[in-house]
Amino acid sequence: MLLLALCACQARQADEAPPARAAACGACHPRHGEMMAPLFPLLAGQNAPYLTAQLRAFRDGSRRNPVMNAMARNLDDDEIDALSRYYASLGDGAGVGRGSR
Repeated sequence: MLLLALCACQARQADEAPPARAAACGACHPRHGEMMAPLFPLLAGQNAPYLTAQLRAFRDGSRRNPVMNAMARNLDDDEIDALSRYYASLGDGAGVGRGSR
């Protein structure tokens, strides 16, 4: 029963409207996980705490990428958490780790 409840909850999360800031993210990181270019990692199904840590690192400058630093600079903690949960709820993580090496 618990497993069914967890699956139903996750399915419901994926159907919810994306956070307002997700529209900007979707230009490079699409909702359904299609790879736009090898340089843009797939976020759909990625681990939420990992996404949160990366967005905070981009925001504070400890992880450097000019585009992502600019995108994350004005995100507050609640927005970062919402984006992380949203992208984690998409897909099954099958695309995680398939980036260009």
